[in-house]
Amino acid sequence: PHANHVLQKCVVVMRAPWSQFIVDELQAKGTGAATQVARHRYGCRILERLLENCPHEQVESLTADLLADIVTLAQHPWGNYVMQHLIEHCSHEHRHIAARTLAEHVHVLGADPHASTVVGKALSRASPKDQAALAYAIVKVPGLLSEMMKCRPGSIAAKLVVQALDD
Repeated sequence: PHANHVLQKCVVVMRAPWSQFIVDELQAKGTGAATQVARHRYGCRILERLLENCPHEQVESLTADLLADIVTLAQHPWGNYVMQHLIEHCSHEHRHIAARTLAEHVHVLGADPHASTVVGKALSRASPKDQAALAYAIVKVPGLLSEMMKCRPGSIAAKLVVQALDD
């Protein structure tokens, strides 16, 4: 359980090209490897550091892999943290894809305490247009906003919905 700390430190301290061996190892495992790591208690932390510290081009394949499974990862106890980091640190194009996908599945994600943190991150980091689209998708689902208010992460996201609709 402690090797993840070493890899995290490598990613944070070394220049991005020197972290490529981690990205290469994940890519060598094939499609779905990043998603599997995102669901792991310790592996998720390594992905978070990669997303924070590496250029978008370097982690493009990992980002695509994660975005393909955003709905499931957003609801996962550890995967949701990776998705929050992805939304915070990814390119505008990937942030747009994430926000659009979340809006399409908001009926499933809105009331989930893990997923509502990801929805909240999208509502705070996406473009104003994507924030508005996501907010409208939430209010269009009957009772979803009030259901979101029942848990702390959901209530934070619900406040961001109101802010997005005010703007």
